[in-house]
Amino acid sequence: MANVTKIDSNVTGLRYAEEQSYGVLPATPIWVPLEPNSYSDFGGNITTIARNPINPSRQRKKGVTTDLEAGGGFETDITQRNIQDILQGFFFASLRRKPETFRSGIQPSEAAVPIIDVLASTDTYTLSNLAAASMDTVAAGGSGYAVGDTITLTGGTFSTATILTVTTIGGGGAVTGASVTNPGRYSVAPTDPVAQGSSSGGGTAATFNMTYGAVITFVVGRLINASGFTQSGNNGLKRITAVTSTTVVVVEALVNETPTAAAAIATVGVQSAAGDIDVDASGSLPILTSTTLDFTTLGLVPGEFLRIGGDGAGTAFANATNNGFVRMRSIAANAITIDKAEGAMATEASTTETIQIFFGRVLKNELGTTIRRRTYNLERTLGAPDDAQPTQIQSEYLVESVPGEFSLNVPTANKATCSLSFVSGDNEVRTGVTGVKPGTRPDIEEADAFNTSSDVPRFKLALVVPGDEAPTPLFAFATEMTLSLNNNISGNKAIGVLGNFEVTAGTFEIGGSLTAYFADVTATQAVRNNSDVTLEMHLVKANAGVTVDIPLISLGGGRITVEQDQPITLPLEMPAATGAKIHANLDYTLFMIFWDYLPDAAEA
Repeated sequence: MANVTKIDSNVTGLRYAEEQSYGVLPATPIWVPLEPNSYSDFGGNITTIARNPINPSRQRKKGVTTDLEAGGGFETDITQRNIQDILQGFFFASLRRKPETFRSGIQPSEAAVPIIDVLASTDTYTLSNLAAASMDTVAAGGSGYAVGDTITLTGGTFSTATILTVTTIGGGGAVTGASVTNPGRYSVAPTDPVAQGSSSGGGTAATFNMTYGAVITFVVGRLINASGFTQSGNNGLKRITAVTSTTVVVVEALVNETPTAAAAIATVGVQSAAGDIDVDASGSLPILTSTTLDFTTLGLVPGEFLRIGGDGAGTAFANATNNGFVRMRSIAANAITIDKAEGAMATEASTTETIQIFFGRVLKNELGTTIRRRTYNLERTLGAPDDAQPTQIQSEYLVESVPGEFSLNVPTANKATCSLSFVSGDNEVRTGVTGVKPGTRPDIEEADAFNTSSDVPRFKLALVVPGDEAPTPLFAFATEMTLSLNNNISGNKAIGVLGNFEVTAGTFEIGGSLTAYFADVTATQAVRNNSDVTLEMHLVKANAGVTVDIPLISLGGGRITVEQDQPITLPLEMPAATGAKIHANLDYTLFMIFWDYLPDAAEA
């Protein structure tokens, strides 16, 4: 056998791992798989400048390497889960989650919790869910530490290890104080004293006495979606009737099972008591009211969409216009004000109905201390150069990679896709003998893409009309839409550094374009009048979905296109701005929701 003469693109692969700090991977990174359709400028581009002295031969002399531009991007289909985690980096934010456990390796930047058993006799999911409640004392200070160093602990059985941050030091850099930065998630807690596994600095040998305890946050009355179990009856929508420190009991019958790491449960909604939730449409905007249920306990935020109404008898309002997707303007203990709905809502008092309300995982650009920058290693494997050593895979890496641009592409009669690009500090290559970087590499999760024909139940661009929760759309149909997110990342250069030593994030810029079928001049007038416009889109497939909401757009373009034998179209530009002009609670530019469960009715 011998070295190969070529390697085909189909043997390559793409994964990413979140860095613990800029350029530093955790001790055991999770390399999350991706499914790229194509790449754009992936790798490092070296700049050289030739010597060109004045000389009789009029020839140049060999140049020198002066710069490196590292970065890259790729396009991928959109499924319900495949971009959730990495989009946190583009939003400079964290997903706002309701109580849930995570699939192993699917959420690498969060703390994973294994489900360890299912008991059919009590219809119970039994959880192992331990986390660091506190760092009690420094058992041994070690040496060589600096304030701000992070220390990843070792020991126990964990999906994510506890991370401490050094707060005070003594002589020789010994740790005298530390705080819990990431509590981690454990099925078996480590025993005291807990040793260091790795550190972001040069310190060694510190150990700590820790307190670990159960963290069960599921709530009675909530709806959960179970997935990834081998026994089909253990998957799907369930309603919680009891919770202990290690168990979640549901109404529905379960089947005995010790599940794999793919199993997870997530809070996806709430079911009210009979007659507890009503609709009051007497004011300028409709209000969901309750007598018993406290809406502020649901983990909801203003601007978030709900899906009102389930599939079962008596789980939706009798008046169909009160069901469907709605956006929350504000939330109080017994009142939710709605400013976007599928139709004009009507006053209705429920009687025997136990209304189901569904919600999802929220991602929006944040303010102040909730802004969080994430950086990544991107790994592209390039096949084995020696066919006698097929496991010796060569690879290239984009390190210190900061998310730069994201675009969501929604063409006619096609798949919904997205493009993602990164600005990197450097790139690295590794031979097959060296092998890929260490870490955990979970398998790809099989999932269907959203199509743009039957998986878009609601797509609406409309004027913002005060006191109107369902304004008339500016058009009936569109041929294509692109939404773009740009963090305006620029690399920081310095003497003595090849590539970027850091990057700077600029304005969080949201825009896009849309081509609509022309029916009347309302949209054209909205452009000329610089009207306040809002956009929402829902992708729904197989009882799951993704929602995109932009609260405020100032339309551009609007030049009507007339071609022979073709329908008239209207191309529009969609620069977005913070929705704070509309209402103080809408102080964001882009809002996305990932729904683990939606009823069948949501697909209509």
